[in-house]
Amino acid sequence: MASAALFPGIDPKLLFLALLIFPTSLMSGILTSLYLNVLEPSIDVLGYLRPALGYGVKAHLGNLVAFLNYRMDIFLVNLFVGPGGAGLYSIAVRLVEQLWMISRAVSTVLLPRLSAMMGDDTGRRRLTR
Repeated sequence: MASAALFPGIDPKLLFLALLIFPTSLMSGILTSLYLNVLEPSIDVLGYLRPALGYGVKAHLGNLVAFLNYRMDIFLVNLFVGPGGAGLYSIAVRLVEQLWMISRAVSTVLLPRLSAMMGDDTGRRRLTR
């Protein structure tokens, strides 16, 4: 399984349950505290909770999908090659991602300068040569 490469020694089903149960139990505790007026809210709790919960559930699901999307390559390498190959692949990806820092630094410096030279074509060509 892919989770074996990311979290060795942890059962994937247990990991999935933890990802579901922890945020749910945390939110349940907060909502119970607000509903019982333990936290003495200064706002209309029931009028605020429905939109906040709707947004929170969408945000949590979005974060979960983003995590899976960001690491789907490792899951696939683990599926086809195995945990050893996934480990090597993961290390190689981390090393290559460090090289991106150079291009990010250069783009951070160049973008404001190029934007300031909106009408100066010769200046832009001279700067990007």
